[in-house]
Amino acid sequence: MGEFATLNLSASVGDHPSAVAENWARVQRAFPEVQLWLRMRQVHGTAVRVVDHVPSGEPPECDGLVTNMHGAAVCVLTADCVPILLASSDGALVAAVHAGWRGTAGRVAAEAVRAMVENFDVPATQLWAALGPSIGACCYEVGDEVAALVAAAGLGKALIRGRRGRCHLNLRLANRVTLHEAGVPPEQIFDVGGCTACSTQMFFSHRGQKGRAGRQLSFIVCARNPLQLHAVNG
Repeated sequence: MGEFATLNLSASVGDHPSAVAENWARVQRAFPEVQLWLRMRQVHGTAVRVVDHVPSGEPPECDGLVTNMHGAAVCVLTADCVPILLASSDGALVAAVHAGWRGTAGRVAAEAVRAMVENFDVPATQLWAALGPSIGACCYEVGDEVAALVAAAGLGKALIRGRRGRCHLNLRLANRVTLHEAGVPPEQIFDVGGCTACSTQMFFSHRGQKGRAGRQLSFIVCARNPLQLHAVNG
């Protein structure tokens, strides 16, 4: 209800736990082909974890998950940050990445590519990527400290000076650059588009809803079909 309507999938933003559990149950019923839902405790870092067996215990603390487990979905929750979904050409290897400004400046997307290449011997040229809805440069004004860190990471082309002289950050462009420099061909990187802060009637937005927002889900299924990627919006 309220700021968490509809289909909030995060249990850490103040929503009632039973409502979140019911929302996850609805998603699982909608995608019965998914045999295992792999989640992470996102911490705005650059750690990427490889999951090659059914996990036990709490979800890992990281901002990227990679799996080659057939029928498993890797999940990312966002409300302004960029959800990045990756797949090998045959769909037998997939990844989900959470990229806010910290992860973007730390090139977490490149870490995911590296994990896929090094652990599964898949060339980066055989990877495909989709960047989901996030806050756009139109709404993402950042301070000088953030701008300096992004520029120091070699991503200065994603910084734009607004009409008031303040700096705006194009998160999706920065991650496209990172993926390309990590070896993913630009024609294999797709931008779904959409500004979460501009479209709070369609998406949850931490900034657009002044810090009281749910989280929407993006996921990709390891099923030998690289096009099985999904966004479940609020």
